[in-house]
Formats: sequence, C-alpha cells, structure tokens
Amino acid sequence: MAPEGKIGAGAYGSVAFCDIPISVLDKMTEKVNELKPDVLFWTGDVTPHDLWNYSQEYVEYYQRFLFDYMQEHLS
Repeated sequence: MAPEGKIGAGAYGSVAFCDIPISVLDKMTEKVNELKPDVLFWTGDVTPHDLWNYSQEYVEYYQRFLFDYMQEHLS
C-alpha cells in the first residue's frame, strides 16, 4: 500500500522501480506459452537492483527461484 498522498504501483509494478513483482513473471510466462516461440533467450540481469540490502544467500536464492520458476512454467 502506498503512503498517504502517493500513487501505488499496482499489480504490475511501476516505471519508477525496475524490479518487477511476481505477477509480471506470471503474465510473461502465460504470454510466452501462448505465443509458442521457437527460442527464448534469458540474458540475465535478474538480481535485485538494490542487492546491497540483501545477503549473498538471498541473492543466490532469488536467482535460483527465477531459474526454477521459468524452467517449470515455460513449455
């Protein structure tokens, strides 16, 4: 919930913050599966952009979560 007088980012995030919520990942995999591309490139840049606020273990967990999620949900 956004602070008083501020506009919230909503379900799909905000242009003010480049890290996206899981709802965008869900929609992305849904659309990719619908389009059935021949190839999909994952170029990286998946760590939180404020990674200094997190432990190395969390950053590694975050990367593994994204990899496992895409492997499971992308046909």
